[in-house]
Amino acid sequence: MPDRPLIAPKYEQTICPWTPENTRHDHQLIFPLSNNRLMHVWSEYYANRPSDPFRTQYDTERGTQDEFPCQLSGKISTDQGRTWSPKFILQENVWGKNVKHPNMIRLKN
Repeated sequence: MPDRPLIAPKYEQTICPWTPENTRHDHQLIFPLSNNRLMHVWSEYYANRPSDPFRTQYDTERGTQDEFPCQLSGKISTDQGRTWSPKFILQENVWGKNVKHPNMIRLKN
């Protein structure tokens, strides 16, 4: 039995890479827009104190818990997800804790 998948992916990429300033990305969705565009929306955790950026991707004590600051961010693709726009903020963290679980609906208007 082969060690590779039966259906190989056409392409693969990391849209939201780990960085010391953005230690966690989760609760994502891809929403279809008009003109064959796609919008990727996710919960983006971020560092907001001077001591927070000094960590590694293996540090489980700081910057990865649910209480860590989080906002909803997005990117747009105009080529079926092969490339993505720069990140933009959909919902700032005005509460000071986090904003999670994006949901999108299409209205008639």
